[in-house]
Amino acid sequence: MDIQPYEVLSRFYDEHWAGFDTQYVEFLNAIMEQSGMTGVDILDLGCGTGTLAVALGQLGHGVHGVDRSAAMIAKAQDKAKHLESVKFSVGDMETFVAPDRYSLVICVFDALNYLLDEDSLKGMFRCVAHALRKDGLFVFDFNTHRMYLGHRGQDIQREVNNVKFVQTLTYDEEKRLATTIFDFGSKKEIHYQRAYMLKEIQGALSQVGLGIVDVFSDLDGTLYRPEMTRRVYVTAAHVLP
Repeated sequence: MDIQPYEVLSRFYDEHWAGFDTQYVEFLNAIMEQSGMTGVDILDLGCGTGTLAVALGQLGHGVHGVDRSAAMIAKAQDKAKHLESVKFSVGDMETFVAPDRYSLVICVFDALNYLLDEDSLKGMFRCVAHALRKDGLFVFDFNTHRMYLGHRGQDIQREVNNVKFVQTLTYDEEKRLATTIFDFGSKKEIHYQRAYMLKEIQGALSQVGLGIVDVFSDLDGTLYRPEMTRRVYVTAAHVLP
């Protein structure tokens, strides 16, 4: 039986994929320091189980995490129950209407790749433009064609708390569509992602009044090198008249 993405995987997500938060906190801290930001209000789109949002909240930032998976948000809310500065809500980042304006909007760990066409991408960027203060920053990443080619054809056997499951990855080069199937035996989750090129991202940003500030090849701040980059890290801002 096929089920919604993260309906079951949310139970096992942190054991395999939550370790990215330490590097991201350092990366975001460096960006905020360079921009003179302190005590920042942050919107985390595609926040998953809230690992990064909680880490940022523990540093004194206010964070609102949004994810369309109710199962992931339930995990996030449990993590943040003792943090008044961190809140979560179920929402689609393509259509989310932010209740406030934020100094920093983030969308990380390939959440953007779940947007499967350029209309969806523009919809999400439009939400960001609405939520971002005029002097704020938008920080996000996305997987490239090279990332999915590197993982294509893999069958990964995983086990968490005596539960075994298989992760199978395929990639259609022509459509730039990646498919990941998590097989739990009686249930399967199918995740679809699309590889993007920087010029597509730049074009979609410009249509909503945002522009790229910096582009990096890793979280250490290495400037973008198209010939080797598998995941691209971008900072963007409102284009001022």
